[in-house]
Amino acid sequence: MGSVLRQVPTPKALLTRPPGVLTRSPVSKPFILSKSKKVFHAKHGNKKPVIPAELASLAGLSLIYTDAADKVVFSGIVQNINIDPLERFMGAETGKAVWKGFFYAPYDGAYFFSMQTNQEGKLMVKDTLVLSKQDRGAEEKTGFLKLKKGVYSFLLEMKLQSPALFSLLWGRQATQLEELTLPYILHGKDPRP
Repeated sequence: MGSVLRQVPTPKALLTRPPGVLTRSPVSKPFILSKSKKVFHAKHGNKKPVIPAELASLAGLSLIYTDAADKVVFSGIVQNINIDPLERFMGAETGKAVWKGFFYAPYDGAYFFSMQTNQEGKLMVKDTLVLSKQDRGAEEKTGFLKLKKGVYSFLLEMKLQSPALFSLLWGRQATQLEELTLPYILHGKDPRP
């Protein structure tokens, strides 16, 4: 992948959802609920990982945005990771966005993450620093982590200032990355045993 930055827009309908209603990002892989098996099936490459039904109600990540004065100006559950819901709050002063929750790894193996941004930020999965960017230059940072199938803590912190460009991609192969979205991001009470 080159160093081209891209920003994926989020329809406003995806920012909030009534309980029990499932939606998906227009760029995400499709998924459906099978009531008879009580599992989600998410198409991912040639395989269909099984998402445990108990994780369905936890879909999405917690997002909190604080302004330069550390005042919370936006908080909620979002279904994908981008800065669109925050743009109206960003200004010349630096604010801080924190996406927090859990990442569901559907298989054992390596997981690659790529942050394309002109902002400062860091990504932690399983309490391990995967990506870190300490300056505002436009560039791409890529890292990977070996995981067993399961649920892991997820924390993405970004210092944001207008104009901001941001994209977080993931995949099991470094050459085939896509937007990190449902059903692999979760929020709420720790679902791990």
